[in-house]
Amino acid sequence: DETFERSLGIKALGHVPQPAANSSTPRLLSRMSDEGTQKSPVAAASESPTSAAKAVAPAAVVGRAPRSFAESVVQGRRCMRLLETTGVRMAVEYRIIESEGKLVVGFDTETGRCEVHCSVATIEDIFQIADGDDSFPRPLMASISSAEREGLLMLVYSGEDGGERLLCLVEESAHFRDELMYLLQVLSLRL
Repeated sequence: DETFERSLGIKALGHVPQPAANSSTPRLLSRMSDEGTQKSPVAAASESPTSAAKAVAPAAVVGRAPRSFAESVVQGRRCMRLLETTGVRMAVEYRIIESEGKLVVGFDTETGRCEVHCSVATIEDIFQIADGDDSFPRPLMASISSAEREGLLMLVYSGEDGGERLLCLVEESAHFRDELMYLLQVLSLRL
């Protein structure tokens, strides 16, 4: 809820859909209640304004197959990146480094491995296809298939030099796009 975010003095990341009530709570940013059941950080925040900021990741998820979307994001999740200026696509792997408050997108080039680091605190907005085609660069929209449109998201953030940067990713579905947006929103609450 935007009013709740403003009351905490937190910069909203634009419209970020919440996962459906019947979806599993992401483990990355969930906490255990006294009874041992998981609560969504957003639900926990409605009980106590600081409890979302205290959410913790589960111990040792690296080294085994992910059991949830959030675990796959911690370990590294594959998707497609579209270059905003040309629409050229490349296979990438992104991960959230919760302790640093970063989204890191890695990809291979002819000269080796490259990474794009996006501090979640510098994200100014996140666009999805529901925001309209005109929210995205034309070359990008010309290169995307109709099947990919629902998984598209574009992060607008400040680079280390203070300049505006765009990062366009295509998740495999609208559901997973929304899950990623949710995790980024919750992480922004913790910063």
